[in-house]
Amino acid sequence: MLAPLAHLADDAVHKYYLQLNLYRRLLQMHYDLPVSRMLLAGFSPDQLGYAALEVPLMEAEVDAVLEEQAQLVAATAAAASRAGAE
Repeated sequence: MLAPLAHLADDAVHKYYLQLNLYRRLLQMHYDLPVSRMLLAGFSPDQLGYAALEVPLMEAEVDAVLEEQAQLVAATAAAASRAGAE
């Protein structure tokens, strides 16, 4: 993955981990719903049962992604404002 997530493996599992952590943040911030545990489950018609992985908490990574997005939005707004002033 690219910075600020370069320390994470660039695979589907880590992308799902990050996605679930972002959902966790939204639920906690906007709906006051505490999320203390997350599981990623896999199902297959070829197997009985399922496989489940405990999703690690990724607070620092979520903070980094949201900060990078905030900076991008601010830079885009500033560029649009400069273009409108010309």
